[in-house]
Amino acid sequence: YHPVQALRYERSGDYLGFMAFDASSREEYTADVSRFLIELSQIDATKLSPPERIDYNMLFAKLESLKYELDILRSWEWNPLLVLQEVFEGLFLVSEKPELEMSRRVEAATIQLAQLPQVVEAAALQLLYHSSIHEKRAGLLIEQLISLLEELPLKLNADNLTLDDIDRKIEHSIVALEDYGDFLTGSI
Repeated sequence: YHPVQALRYERSGDYLGFMAFDASSREEYTADVSRFLIELSQIDATKLSPPERIDYNMLFAKLESLKYELDILRSWEWNPLLVLQEVFEGLFLVSEKPELEMSRRVEAATIQLAQLPQVVEAAALQLLYHSSIHEKRAGLLIEQLISLLEELPLKLNADNLTLDDIDRKIEHSIVALEDYGDFLTGSI
């Protein structure tokens, strides 16, 4: 559910895309968190060693915090910055992370750029309301994202067909971000 964080910490697996902002993915994630909380609550913490108990309590508190976020706060309904921060962090890591080998960098860029318009559109569909402060901050973040997207090809080394495909995806991504900005300001 958090591929950008997996990319940040270099965990193995499919970590090249973005977190899903659609309702079904979020419901699946909520169910996973709930199931894990149930499993964790079946452990008798009094039988754990002090270091294990600390880990247990930290994990339990984090999962309860996630559950509260998912069930009560529901930030995706009012915070238009969630998707923009996710996209910015993912693209920034693909662009600037020195440990990322070029083939993985190109692969991640291709996948993220392909997903970006759908992720932004899904986030817009979930957004019920937002404040003018969020709107202004989102406008600034969109400008930064567009700059990052425009510089991305300079950070990639691949064959011409791949780079041409990336250029097209960048154009679509910029349009999607501009549309999201227009949606937030009510211009659409």
